[in-house]
Amino acid sequence: MIHSPFNKISKPSKRNLTIILLLSTIILITVMRYLDSQIQNSETAQGIISFELAKDLSKSEVILNSWNVVSKTAAGMSMGFDFLFLLVYSLFIYFYSNSYHK
Repeated sequence: MIHSPFNKISKPSKRNLTIILLLSTIILITVMRYLDSQIQNSETAQGIISFELAKDLSKSEVILNSWNVVSKTAAGMSMGFDFLFLLVYSLFIYFYSNSYHK
C-alpha cells in the first residue's frame, strides 16, 4: 500500500498547515485578480483566460500586440502565480480533507 509522505505530520500541525494554505490560496486569488485587471482590454475581455484560450497564433499575436509593457509583465506574472496557485490549492484540498474529515 502507498503511504502519504504527510502521515508523519501531527494532527495539530496539519490543521495549522491547512489554515496557512487557505490564507495563501486567498492571497494568490487576490493577486491573480489584480494582475488580470491590468491586462483586460477589448481583445482580452476575459483577461488572461482570453490569451490562454486563443485558438491560433494569429489571435495570440493580436492579443500580445494589444498589450503594453506593463500588461505583458502582468500576464507573465499571472501565469507564474497560476502555477503556484495550483500547487497551494491542491495541497489545501488534501490537508483539509485529511484534517477535518477523518
